[in-house]
Amino acid sequence: MRPVKRPPINPPNTYAWKYGPGRTMETYLGYQMLAYVGIIPLAEYLFSLQFAGISPQAYLLVQFFILLLLCAGSFAVPPLLNYLARYPFTRMNAVRDALLAYSKKEIDDEDEREAYLQEIALNGYVPPAARQQYAMAVIICLLLCQLFIISVWMQDGILIWRPAWVDGIIDWMRAHTGAWDKERWQMLFYIDRRDTVFAKIFPNDHAFLASPFADSQLFFHVILLCMHPVFIVCFYLWLSRILDYLGFVKIDPRYIDSVADFFKSFFWFLPLLFFLIGSAMNLVSIPSLPTDNWIVDIRYWNKRVGELLVGYLLLTTSLKFIFGWYYFFARPFLPERDDEDFDDED
Repeated sequence: MRPVKRPPINPPNTYAWKYGPGRTMETYLGYQMLAYVGIIPLAEYLFSLQFAGISPQAYLLVQFFILLLLCAGSFAVPPLLNYLARYPFTRMNAVRDALLAYSKKEIDDEDEREAYLQEIALNGYVPPAARQQYAMAVIICLLLCQLFIISVWMQDGILIWRPAWVDGIIDWMRAHTGAWDKERWQMLFYIDRRDTVFAKIFPNDHAFLASPFADSQLFFHVILLCMHPVFIVCFYLWLSRILDYLGFVKIDPRYIDSVADFFKSFFWFLPLLFFLIGSAMNLVSIPSLPTDNWIVDIRYWNKRVGELLVGYLLLTTSLKFIFGWYYFFARPFLPERDDEDFDDED
């Protein structure tokens, strides 16, 4: 099996990453994330507004228009940052410009300069690709949609507008959802109200499934299922390169060239394999019900959104491992490639 040369990536240690010169990619995405940190609380405030004297449908329409404006603002952040980065006072490209100036002044050989420029790109000293920036914008829009459903479409945990297509989705979900204790392995989905605020209200899971609270939960689970593949793709596009230069390249199975490297990669992949299995099982489990004395609302979403983001970070790392193992085992059958070509293979 022919060896594969690792790309010239030098993962920083904790001290160098924290106190060293900032990577241009992190600077761009950091400012973008800061803007989104402001958009989410703004959305929570706007979605909590109540308008007296209008019907539930009109209320939904007004808030949906607000949702569209917030999503448009999320997509406006990347081009706005790219525009501001042109001005020296932002210093967003300061490190990149210094490295480029060094390459022009100190490196005369064209091949060496090209290799140097490729190295600084692989180590995050260039602005992020447009797909990274807009992938983050899509993630924020999906989170805003979740927030809209939980805090606007649901009032006190109950859907305030139920057209026929929503009822159809709920009826299908109810027909394929069973109780955790008796029907967990017989139905496509299952729900568990143990240790939740609903355990004292409903005598069993079937009584809960027949309630309006369950209708909201079943509908929300369908929304999450539809968002799941989009989240996976966007998180992968956003984080793949960053994970590489932060150290994943050192354990990427596609670059295994010794028995020690094989076991090191497998050791790191093993816990993520169990996480993948758990993630697959979560697809059939209705989202966790509230355990406090409140129902599905903004507080519920705030409590779960951090877990969701961390989960997709781990899922992205797991997928990079899977792609790496594919390249490793398929290496004898793949056409030989130029060792000096380290373009993004993901």
